[in-house]
Amino acid sequence: MQENLRAKAEGSVELFLGSEGIDKYYAHLNNAYYGPYFEKARAECLKRVGLADAYLIQNMLGLFVVESKRVHSSQLTREQIQANPKIRIAYKVAMRKAIVIVEMTMYHQEGEIEREKATETLEHCFVNLNTGEAVNPNHLPPTISKSLDGLLTLDKLD
Repeated sequence: MQENLRAKAEGSVELFLGSEGIDKYYAHLNNAYYGPYFEKARAECLKRVGLADAYLIQNMLGLFVVESKRVHSSQLTREQIQANPKIRIAYKVAMRKAIVIVEMTMYHQEGEIEREKATETLEHCFVNLNTGEAVNPNHLPPTISKSLDGLLTLDKLD
């Protein structure tokens, strides 16, 4: 089972871009619209590794983002999106001490070449939804601990 979870700790999610995020002045995907796509991918990859929001909430737990970083590599123009509205967001989910790390990279296929457009890294800690206090991963319910055991355990993501 742990190997199956570990295999799910790396993967990708395909999403389709809408035209609502196109900046009317610069004709590219506005920086504010990257967030919802990364959030959809984050929710899906956490679900795949057994850390879905609904499941955590049943256990009165949440994942609180303590640090986030987004880096834009190149723009997604209106023409690129019209030619191909699909993006792929590759992800890795890992543990470093008590922190769950989700690293994502957004790619867009342009002709024969898939180009990196942006990366986002989120660091989360577990919180008790009743108190808002951080929860030590050693005190999590066994089923959630098993999900964590299947994650990549790294000092940093490569």
